[in-house]
Amino acid sequence: MDKKLKSILKKEKLEHLLSVFVDQGITDSILGDLSDGDLRDLGIDKLGERKRLLTAFSAPSDSTSAEKKRPLVSRQEDFSYEAANGEITITGFRGKGFVVIPETFDDLPLPVRHIGDGAFKDHGGLLSIVIPDGVTSIGDSAFSGCSSLTSVTLPNSIVSIGHFAFSGCSSLTSIALPNSVVSIGDSAFSGCSSLTSVTLPSSAVSIGDSAFSGCQCLASLTISDSAWNYSSIAFDEYNCPAVQNAYLAWACSRKVGTKVAAKSVVAMVKVEGGTLPQGSEVAGTKVARFEIGKFAVTMQEWKGVRSWAMANGFGLEVGESWGDKHPVTCVSWYDCVKWCNAKSLMEKLEPVYGVKGHDGYFCRGEFGNDGSENVVLKPQSTGYRLPTEAEWEWAARGGRNKQGHTFAGSNNLNIVGWYSENSAGTTHAVGEKIANELGLRDISGNVWEWCCDLNESNRLLRGGSWSSPQHACAVGFRSRSNPGERIYYFGFRLARSL
Repeated sequence: MDKKLKSILKKEKLEHLLSVFVDQGITDSILGDLSDGDLRDLGIDKLGERKRLLTAFSAPSDSTSAEKKRPLVSRQEDFSYEAANGEITITGFRGKGFVVIPETFDDLPLPVRHIGDGAFKDHGGLLSIVIPDGVTSIGDSAFSGCSSLTSVTLPNSIVSIGHFAFSGCSSLTSIALPNSVVSIGDSAFSGCSSLTSVTLPSSAVSIGDSAFSGCQCLASLTISDSAWNYSSIAFDEYNCPAVQNAYLAWACSRKVGTKVAAKSVVAMVKVEGGTLPQGSEVAGTKVARFEIGKFAVTMQEWKGVRSWAMANGFGLEVGESWGDKHPVTCVSWYDCVKWCNAKSLMEKLEPVYGVKGHDGYFCRGEFGNDGSENVVLKPQSTGYRLPTEAEWEWAARGGRNKQGHTFAGSNNLNIVGWYSENSAGTTHAVGEKIANELGLRDISGNVWEWCCDLNESNRLLRGGSWSSPQHACAVGFRSRSNPGERIYYFGFRLARSL
């Protein structure tokens, strides 16, 4: 070891080593000679400093400028910070190079817990950053625009990473997120164009929109099986086939749930097949024999299946409702088909919905407003599903018992359905209006009901709702929406092939 360096190390207190290196002009070549054994011999093996020093010194040296003096870590006075509630937040930085953030400061012996909003924003001289143990949050835009940043070391204490936290860090090639991370903000790593590898921890339950967009070099993505609700919109999956494939594989499961729950009973009505009449949007379409729910799925039914599903690896939103006997609302098309798969498994039926190019069944995640074609029907499956719009309309018209009514069961919507003029601005408990010719209730009005069919990039809805004008509740009226949309007047009704 260099004699000058050894003298400094023996003479100075451990907590001052970092600043001493800078003050004494220690060069990269000298620091490169500092081995693990050297540090141990000098007693530097406590308070996490030994690990932090080794991390800082491990950066490769530029052979063409080996003799150029360059600080590897910055002095405490290079940082701006503020204290509140017994904790320190880093708010700014004036140095450059390979930076190790201190765990505390000499003049304010409180723990560093947060990296503040914009603390290192647009810092072109930042090459490497080591964040100390104890830091729990990285603020919005904390390191955004640090285009020379190549290495980030995160401690196991980090819980949240803010919006745009590392956006535009175009030299960053990989990031290992510790298992303490719970949330990753919108666009947190967007524009990290050199990023090739990301490992998402099982602890992360929220990944923001466009969190990794613009990461066109991302070739390796690892998603934990225990995570349940990541959206593909977080990733630039269309430019990155490897990422898209990883997300598709994560979204489906080949496991059969084993945790037992009480059976969720939904009343079903058998419907004989036939052909849709002229005047229908799907006139001439033949419908095979099937069964359909007597009522829209209620909040009580939704909660019962969802509880089982969440204990068995599914990812489902909570849903909303005005009461347990009311239809569940604020459920997307993706939510509904995953719920159908869960109910099928509960009753030991073969799930209907799979993921394109993968074995197993669709159970978590979603594919954005333009990607629902990644959800595919599995042929010959016996489980629950959404009705096709032809099945829905055939049943709404009364099937073979049809009498040509405008609405489901009558030409007078007031006696068969809830709509804008009689609902008082809410859904109503299912079954309060008279049934149609097949015994189906509320099929006109109350909630729009998702259908299976794809229409361009949208999914179809039928039936109108509590907020709809009268004409939208007619049996022949169709609407459509993005498959990820969750609104207070969207619900669904079950169907099953026979």
